[in-house]
Amino acid sequence: MASKKGLKKHFRVELNNFASKVYFPLLEGSDKQQEEADALLDKAAGLLEDFSAKANTCPKDKKEVGKHYASLRADFNKEVDELHKGLSSVLGA
Repeated sequence: MASKKGLKKHFRVELNNFASKVYFPLLEGSDKQQEEADALLDKAAGLLEDFSAKANTCPKDKKEVGKHYASLRADFNKEVDELHKGLSSVLGA
């Protein structure tokens, strides 16, 4: 069974990895790239807050907790993929 602690750690690790990729355009990019990179970091911070809150609200039925966490992880991974697509457009790739 998945744990809430493990799920939240997954959220933090993935977003920290993303943030490390955003620092180059944030520090070295043009003004437009810096604005877009800053917006992506803000969105990433919001995702961490939102998904951590969702992880705290789990079903009372213990059989459903694993499904709930799996669903959250899948939704979170989709959002992180969108962040990476946004970063690719910022970098001009």
